[in-house]
Amino acid sequence: MMVADAGSIFESLNLFIKGRRGAHHVDSGSSYFDGVYSLGVKHSDNFDRVFAKEEEQTQQQLTVQHQGTGQRLGQWDLVGVSGVSAMHGTLIPNTNKIVFLEKVEKSSNAYLPDDDKHYSWSVEYDVEEAIFRPLHTTTNMFCSAGGYRPDGTIVSLGGAEAQANIVEGWNSLRFLSACSSKESKCDWDIRSDITLLTGRWYPTVEALADGRLFIIGGATRGASMNSKEIGVVSWELYPPLPSNPTYFDFLEETMPYNLYPMAHLLPDGNLFIFANTRAIVFSTETWSIIKDLPDLPGPPRNYPLSGGSVLLPIRPENNYEAEILICGGATDFSSRAKGQDQCGRIKPLSDDPEWIMEDMPIGRMMPDLVIVADGSVIIFNGANKGTAGYGRASEPVMHPIRYQPWDSEETEQLNSRFTLLNPSYIPRLYHSIAMPVLDGRILVAGSNPNANTMDLNEYPVEYRVEMFSPGYLLADVPRPLLKAESTIGRTINRPAALSVQDLQTSKSSPERGQGDGDTNENVISYDTVFEIEVEFYGGAMSESQIISPIADPNNRTPSRVQVNLMNGGFSTHSTHMSHRMVGLEIVGYVQKEGELNRLRVKGPRNGALAPPGWYQMTVVENGIPSEGTWQTFEMLLKGLTLATQDARAAFPRAVTGVRRLATFRAIQTSVHSEQLNKTQWRNANQLKHTSLYDSKRLMMSASGSNDLTRATALVYFKYGHPSEVLKVLKHTLEPPAEDSVQVQFLASPINPADINQVEGVYPLKPAMTSQLYSSSSSFATPLSPDSDSRPPVAVGGNEGVAKVTKVGSKVGHVLKVGDWVVMGSAGLGTWRSHGNFKAKDLTKVRSVEKMNEGADSSDLDVVQLATLTVNPCTAYRMLRDFKTLSPGDFVIQNGANSGVGEAVIQLANQLGVKTINIIRNRPGHEEVADRLKQLGATHILTDDQLGSLETKELVKSWTQKSQIKLGFNCVGGKPTTEMARMLSKNGHLITYGAMSRQPLILPASLQIFKNVHASGFWLTAWNDEHSSEERQEMIDNVLDVMKKGQFTEIKCSRNQWSVTTSDTTTLEERLLEAIKNATSGQGKQVFVME
Repeated sequence: MMVADAGSIFESLNLFIKGRRGAHHVDSGSSYFDGVYSLGVKHSDNFDRVFAKEEEQTQQQLTVQHQGTGQRLGQWDLVGVSGVSAMHGTLIPNTNKIVFLEKVEKSSNAYLPDDDKHYSWSVEYDVEEAIFRPLHTTTNMFCSAGGYRPDGTIVSLGGAEAQANIVEGWNSLRFLSACSSKESKCDWDIRSDITLLTGRWYPTVEALADGRLFIIGGATRGASMNSKEIGVVSWELYPPLPSNPTYFDFLEETMPYNLYPMAHLLPDGNLFIFANTRAIVFSTETWSIIKDLPDLPGPPRNYPLSGGSVLLPIRPENNYEAEILICGGATDFSSRAKGQDQCGRIKPLSDDPEWIMEDMPIGRMMPDLVIVADGSVIIFNGANKGTAGYGRASEPVMHPIRYQPWDSEETEQLNSRFTLLNPSYIPRLYHSIAMPVLDGRILVAGSNPNANTMDLNEYPVEYRVEMFSPGYLLADVPRPLLKAESTIGRTINRPAALSVQDLQTSKSSPERGQGDGDTNENVISYDTVFEIEVEFYGGAMSESQIISPIADPNNRTPSRVQVNLMNGGFSTHSTHMSHRMVGLEIVGYVQKEGELNRLRVKGPRNGALAPPGWYQMTVVENGIPSEGTWQTFEMLLKGLTLATQDARAAFPRAVTGVRRLATFRAIQTSVHSEQLNKTQWRNANQLKHTSLYDSKRLMMSASGSNDLTRATALVYFKYGHPSEVLKVLKHTLEPPAEDSVQVQFLASPINPADINQVEGVYPLKPAMTSQLYSSSSSFATPLSPDSDSRPPVAVGGNEGVAKVTKVGSKVGHVLKVGDWVVMGSAGLGTWRSHGNFKAKDLTKVRSVEKMNEGADSSDLDVVQLATLTVNPCTAYRMLRDFKTLSPGDFVIQNGANSGVGEAVIQLANQLGVKTINIIRNRPGHEEVADRLKQLGATHILTDDQLGSLETKELVKSWTQKSQIKLGFNCVGGKPTTEMARMLSKNGHLITYGAMSRQPLILPASLQIFKNVHASGFWLTAWNDEHSSEERQEMIDNVLDVMKKGQFTEIKCSRNQWSVTTSDTTTLEERLLEAIKNATSGQGKQVFVME
């Protein structure tokens, strides 16, 4: 099977993007995509701007490892691409792989391996190799639910309507087992003879003590919220009871906020169920409500207000007392509603249950609550404004939050259990997931908040896969090593397609000879002692410090040594089905000289604690967990079966000052500072864009390099009035990537489109990211009190000229230190002193070799070059791309004194083309007319002259027998209609702006009798659709006109930007004054860097 070449993160994505310019297909021709840490892509020149911008961002990531009060705040790593939009996900038991599921839509990047013309809607993602394998699906899995059978087979159930060649999935049951399992199809098995008894969209699944799956709620079709007309007010089991589906009045009473109800199996075998604000305990013997719990204070917490819930780890120290935590949600069903910042915690089985309310540091709806390997809970993803659903949320919450369930000195104060962790820079909104993996990290993927995923929205469909390493992976001590006594390497292989009867009668037993190497030695029952081998690194311990203490319901402190079982659950829509952690009782400890230590551990006492199935087992020493091994606890005729895989090697002891560089495959292991040789540095440099707060900075520090550049940038952290959202950010830049260069800006203009971007009203919105932050970053003036201290930001400006100061290893043949460059596309951010850019996104305007030879030493001013790429190039393209113009032909334009208008006059003169120029009749228009005549304007009219008979006759006298072939419009409204009437037969009206914000009306008579055409032009789109060579040719041609002195320097005000100043407060005042002048009619403003 083919594997795609490595390169950058978005190359080798099989993207099919339908944008404003039609469908763009990027063909990889492979079934696997190599996404390990250096993902390569071959995309066409018209590859969508949104994804091209994201590719740049991934190559400028910086590592920051903050240290709080004894708690490290984690590290983000970009590790691969998901292939499909990861709306649903779950680990495949007994593997290091995850299955992702999405809806039937053209957002998929995966094609079927045996049919490269059809998409796959589900993939198997290999965590270790970071590659994905497309799977076959025949029913729509969108908005489905899932769980496991005891043999480890994944069960996906429910779904959505039929789409294309995919049939409806409302009542579908789909099965997937690991490829290593006997009789496995190594693909989805959709059984037509086994279905749900009721179709369900947005249901919830929870595993029960006997291994069956409890399925509750949902709707019969998609909707923004549930209702009595479409709600499925019943529950059923798989395999079913004779009475299923069973009516459940609780679901009727909790309308309309009860889609994806919350359900958790309690240690007594009953269920905690929550919907809207109401909570109950539901008996799994009588199948009835046996306890009404207090209502949760605040607004509803289910879809579309969407909070999250988790069963906190249940431990032997407190006799497995159950506690439920519910956090976040929206405060109202409105796109303007703020995120709920409260969490509620309750002990549902206590005699007097009550909700204990705590406040999170940040409001958040659509949270993902994930139990991690040390027993804490980390809250990922979501937004702080709006609700769940398509396009209804904004203000992504980038910071995860750690919640400490156990008591300690740090948790004595109210709300002190929360710790704000290091942020991602990738928004994860509707349809995002998070889940724990074997090595202790948390995989984060998804985000598809768009009904039409092909739209170029502010938050596009997301394919990037991240891993978050909690603080326990960055500690200065090694992790404990876990093995299993006498069962190392054994895997229980069972049939992949068990029938309902098999499950009901528990016929899948090793006694039937179905497991390679299985023996009766591996068959143990619940509540039975077994041994595991461990190695500890945290210092000597006595047996009394290791053996579990006597159970005490009031004991809220975890033991120094723990053995835990984890079910990562089925994750979708902020719901983590069957997700749980169960602590096991340690009853003995044996130390043998020269051998690993042995812990004697008692298995879970029954299936209510750990339903039969596969779990990740870890040993925790002083809060540091080992890597996980897979264990299975399966209910058999004679009890329970235990199996394990080899434990993966523990990471070696870290050297002070250097943290573990999360599984960089080119280095293969953690890096000690004394081990950083040149070869390893080159290997690590190839991986530079894998870590959000890039470990490259750490490695440079360890190797003694300090090749950083101090920089300032004018950034905005949200959309709004420039005076309120623009801030100067002081930061440092790493050396450029191998395919990039570092530049120092010489000049950057302030254009109207730049202001519109800051205000959020321009079609192109650069993504806000955290890539500029480093440990020394700071704002010149404080942010507003309600803002994050380090919110994602975007750099303002789209145009400018810069000088290359550093080059990457692979671009020396294209650009050299000393070359002058301009931006090859918009959205790169030019209001800054320095920046790193991909070489392919820049266009050379002055060669250092020619300047040294005196052959390129024209007197062009930096302001001329800085304003080269927008107005002159727009004029150049409009004059050349729509009509063949000959000397003596005419063009007519409004807004003639605009930057584009003045460029049209001067470039038309070079072609021998005459111009009719329309300006506004307002005070001072005579001076404007005089300037345009100096530039070479042939004729000038004011807008109030249009439409009159006298003007029509005047224009006829000007043109005689010549044709007015082109009309350029940047105003709109009635004056443009009158201008269009002056066009000759077969004339072409080009609109490139709409300053009046009035609609353009083109009379039918002009189209019918004169065949007048109308088109729009956007230079950004042209740049995207053409090669760098074509862009270079355009720049060179415009430059030739300038160098000949045939292009007058623009009239502007120059605003000094000191690139070396340490007084950023004064710098910010000066820059914002220039912005104010630009927006208040004070003429063209340009930043000039000195």
